[in-house]
Amino acid sequence: MDVGAVGSESDAGVFAQSRLSALLDTAEANLPPSEPFLEDPSGPPMPYFLVGDDAFALRPWLLKPYPCRGLTHDERIYNYRLSRARRVVENAFGILANRFRVMHSPIMLKHDRVEAVVMAACVLHNMLRSGYTSSGEFDTEDPQSHDVIPGAWRNDRPLDDIPNLPGGNWSSHSGKDVRNYMRDYCTSPTGSVAWQEAKI
Repeated sequence: MDVGAVGSESDAGVFAQSRLSALLDTAEANLPPSEPFLEDPSGPPMPYFLVGDDAFALRPWLLKPYPCRGLTHDERIYNYRLSRARRVVENAFGILANRFRVMHSPIMLKHDRVEAVVMAACVLHNMLRSGYTSSGEFDTEDPQSHDVIPGAWRNDRPLDDIPNLPGGNWSSHSGKDVRNYMRDYCTSPTGSVAWQEAKI
């Protein structure tokens, strides 16, 4: 865990200054080597990557959506598929904040105490998640319609109420190549899912 950034800083700015970001940039994060997808063995070797929203910089190891204006059909499919992956992250943070309500407002403690509270909440959250999951707590997907069934944590104050300032946003050429390959893969017979057309 990397805790202790200034609250007014953007998510992208905080991440850019994290140790994980530096390790990913220098290929020292011990990710498995790039390899073709099992379903597309003749395709190019693909890196393991994180998923982010529009605030983050596009990198070979961090995929984000295409900008919303003038999207092609295939780009809209890719954005839908990426948003399904990002929902896992939203669930994790939503459940954490819902379980430890102190996360719903500014924590009125000294900086070092705030770090300790957040670290303790994360450790306890992970311990509780490893042995307990209540039905309906996190988002699920209807197996027939593939509509999202919101988890119970979404009934509280949305986390997007907390302001997020824009951060530095640059794209690397190889990040674009990875995203374009994923766009093509998500619309190919091998990588598509039957319901995606109905979701865009």
